[in-house]
Amino acid sequence: MGGIGYLLFLSNPYLAWFMFSGGGILLLGLNHTIVSLLPILAFAYKVLLDISRGKLFEKANQPRWRSLIPGWNMYKLATLAHKKRFFILGCILMFLFAVGWLQLMSLGNSPYFGYLMNISLILSVVFYCVVLYSLAKAFWRSSLFALGLVICPLIFFPILALSGDSIYQKNPIVPMSQPTSA
Repeated sequence: MGGIGYLLFLSNPYLAWFMFSGGGILLLGLNHTIVSLLPILAFAYKVLLDISRGKLFEKANQPRWRSLIPGWNMYKLATLAHKKRFFILGCILMFLFAVGWLQLMSLGNSPYFGYLMNISLILSVVFYCVVLYSLAKAFWRSSLFALGLVICPLIFFPILALSGDSIYQKNPIVPMSQPTSA
């Protein structure tokens, strides 16, 4: 994973993994002109997402600079979504993924570490989806909008950040049962 992968990893680590696993660019058969434009497009992608996250942090009365620090911005995003525990579990799972990868590199083919890598990566993607779902709910958005945040963050993060009708709620609403009249 070169410069493009690093830029994508900073903004969305799961997108970078899916995009660059299995030699994705070479299998697409892209010519050299398009491949030479990819670093510029990846940089524009990262800048747009950083600006959008900065606006989201401003809406939640947080300093904008927190959106620029890799890792810390994801933690603060999980905090805004009221899912700190999911972020911590996701970090532990990514650590297990890294340990499995290092073990595979040093020991060769070991199926146990391959399983550890796959399970930890799948669970960390699930946790990331839960955090984005909760973030959409914290800004009074629908479940379909949360699905859009997961599938296409390049479009839906700026919509969430720049729209006037998305207002951050500091305390999540917990549904309570309605009292029955006797």
